[in-house]
Amino acid sequence: ALLIFLCAALTMRMWSDERRNGTLEHILTQPVALWRFVLGKFLACFTLLVLALISTLPLPITVSLIANLDWGPVLGGYVATSLLGASYLAIGLFVSARTDNPIVSLIGSVALCGLLYLLGSATLTGFFDDKTGETLRLLGSGARFDSITRGILDLRDLFYYFSLILAFLALNVFALEKERWARRSKSPRH
Repeated sequence: ALLIFLCAALTMRMWSDERRNGTLEHILTQPVALWRFVLGKFLACFTLLVLALISTLPLPITVSLIANLDWGPVLGGYVATSLLGASYLAIGLFVSARTDNPIVSLIGSVALCGLLYLLGSATLTGFFDDKTGETLRLLGSGARFDSITRGILDLRDLFYYFSLILAFLALNVFALEKERWARRSKSPRH
């Protein structure tokens, strides 16, 4: 839950402040592809997330000095947190691109990321039959996160996170590209 709030806080002002301050129009008129701006903001947020994760490294190092530590689940936890955080950052950037209010962006990102996490959790899937519960576990990010933190790297889980990241970054580019279009244009591209 803390990761959801951290990622939402990192992304809440990325595009909404651009829109509110009037600098989004300047970005949209640049002769540079919009995906470069989106990718740049995503990588900047991801770098901050990785730095936050690196700052927690003294804890497992200290534990390993005191006792025998199995590093597989520890490294799996860092990989899972990085992938889940990257997914939440992509979602947060998309939500931020849709509003000019950072608080609305924060609340929307927390709600969407929280829903995605709870979708596959045992709390929600317990209310449904086995088939529906399994479908919800496949869609939710929480069950996949738990799988990786146990030290099991499954290609399906990695594909899930990378496709989630790419989908929301593509939606972000599309939402910004839509701003470039004329409001009443009837061309086939629109």
